[in-house]
Amino acid sequence: MSVSNDLYLQFGKKNCALLVTYLIVVLIAFPLEGIFLPRQYTKMVKNLTENSKKIAHVFVVIILVLMVTTALSAIRNTIRIELFPKRLMHFTRKEMYNHMVDRYSSDFKQIQPADAIQRMNGISKNLTTQAEWVAQEGAPLTLAMIVIIVYFFVVNKTIGLIATVGFMIN
Repeated sequence: MSVSNDLYLQFGKKNCALLVTYLIVVLIAFPLEGIFLPRQYTKMVKNLTENSKKIAHVFVVIILVLMVTTALSAIRNTIRIELFPKRLMHFTRKEMYNHMVDRYSSDFKQIQPADAIQRMNGISKNLTTQAEWVAQEGAPLTLAMIVIIVYFFVVNKTIGLIATVGFMIN
């Protein structure tokens, strides 16, 4: 196992509750934004063209869903900011400094402190940026696409197959 994977695994164990909460919020928010809202917009336009009395009901549903997705987005961003720029960067820097102290406590090789600190800070920033991208963009979009593809298979197998092929190509 690589050093970065070991760091991520240790970090995940220490912050398991926040990571699970983040995953649950993402699993609720993206299908609402990707499947439910477009269906409601379609119903609203359909009711507008037919001069239906149901337009107020559909409009209220859209507003409520937008309020829920806005709240979920705020929760998702708050958790993401707490986890990655704050906790993960602190955790990686602390672990690297501790390993450096342990390594050079018995091997009295002279090191350049400024270069070592600069390198460790750069590495911890890169690790944090990668993990944040995966948590913010990569994993949620992948999960949302899987949910959407399953939904398409339920609605129509041909559309589901086309969506699956498109997802695999990407």
